[in-house]
Amino acid sequence: MRSSIYCLTVVLALSCSAAAEAQSLRCNGQLVRDDDTMADVIAACGEPNFRDRWIANSGLGFGLPMSEWTYNPGPRRLIQTVVFRGDRVIQVDTAGYGFRENALPASGDCDPGLITPGLSKYQLLQACGPPLTQVGYFITAKRVYEPGFSYPLTRNGGRFVYRERWTYDFGGNRLRRLIELDNARVVDVMLGNRGS
Repeated sequence: MRSSIYCLTVVLALSCSAAAEAQSLRCNGQLVRDDDTMADVIAACGEPNFRDRWIANSGLGFGLPMSEWTYNPGPRRLIQTVVFRGDRVIQVDTAGYGFRENALPASGDCDPGLITPGLSKYQLLQACGPPLTQVGYFITAKRVYEPGFSYPLTRNGGRFVYRERWTYDFGGNRLRRLIELDNARVVDVMLGNRGS
């Protein structure tokens, strides 16, 4: 009985440790966790490869400043993202394997098949360059990409998100792609008119 309690305690401790580790980022021997400040993250990890900022509608008549910082350690290591509300870390996550950064390609200079839901804005820019056009606005969505955080529910059960629509032109023999991003993640890819 005593050994089974000991085993259960060890298993619980390991699972709690794994959960805590999943919510943190280790840089140069320092741990970045929820509620750390932007200054704490820069001190531990240095400048990110990419910063994305937007204002989240709180549903209470004021905006919440949001940021997502991306750290790309290169091939064979995982990209780490750090999401801030205001100046405080609210989420640390991974976003697939890293890669070598090159100069950004020209707009639409990529394989359209690479653009898939879940892709981060940073990965999209690195793969396809800046869009031909882009607009952003707030919407109320029922299905939201949420990297570990959520916005207040509206009365109809939706959530306020910041949506962007990017357009890529792949030339005269291909259709344009209209890309929807919610909170810095691709959520939909639609076909547009023939490119120019």
